[in-house]
Amino acid sequence: MPTIRKRLHAETGFTLVEMVAAMAILTIVIAAFAQLLAFTIKRSGRTEEQSTVQTQARAGLDAFASDLRQAMCNDLTTPVTTANASQLTFYTPDRATPFHLKQDSYQVSGGSFQREFVTSTNTGGPPWTMPNLSTASWITVFGGVSAYNPGSGALPYFKYYDDTNTPTTDPTQVARVDIAMNVTPAGSTGGDGPTTYLQTINLRTPECN
Repeated sequence: MPTIRKRLHAETGFTLVEMVAAMAILTIVIAAFAQLLAFTIKRSGRTEEQSTVQTQARAGLDAFASDLRQAMCNDLTTPVTTANASQLTFYTPDRATPFHLKQDSYQVSGGSFQREFVTSTNTGGPPWTMPNLSTASWITVFGGVSAYNPGSGALPYFKYYDDTNTPTTDPTQVARVDIAMNVTPAGSTGGDGPTTYLQTINLRTPECN
C-alpha cells in the first residue's frame, strides 16, 4: 500500500491554477497576433492603394504634360485660352494622321484632377470645326488632390510664365506652366503622407504666326 501512494504522488500534471494561468497567457498571445495580423493587412492595403493612386497620378500628369507641350494655335487663337490657379484650357493636336485639333481643359475641383475635351470634326488644318467645350463632361483622372505647401504658403496648382519667364495671368502670353500638387490616397493618415508632384512644362509653340 505505501508503494501505491508513493507512485500516485509521483505522477505529474497541471493544477487548475496552472491551467487558468496558461489559458490567460495563450489568450493574450492570440489577441496580440490577431492585432498584428490586422495591422499588417491594413497597412498592406494602404500601401497598395497608395501605389495605385501614384500610378494614376503619374500617368494622368504625364498625359496632361504631353498634350500641353504640343499645344498649338487654333488659326489665330493662341494655344492657351484659360489660365487660372486651378484650371487650364488649351488647344492641342490628337495623335491621328491626319490629325484633329482638340480643345483640352484640366481643373482641380473638389480634391480631384479632372479633364474635359472636345475634338474637331475635320482634320489637317484650319478652319477647324470645333464643338463647344460646354458640350463635354468632366472626367476625374485621379483624386486625393490638395495644394502643395512648402512652408511659405500654399502654391497654386497651375502657375504661368511668358516667354521671358515672367509670371503672367494673361492666357495669350503663356509659354510655360508650372504644376504643383499633393496627392494622397483616401483614408491615409500620419505616416502614409501625400506624394508631391512638381513639374514644369514649356509650350513648343506658344505664339501664333
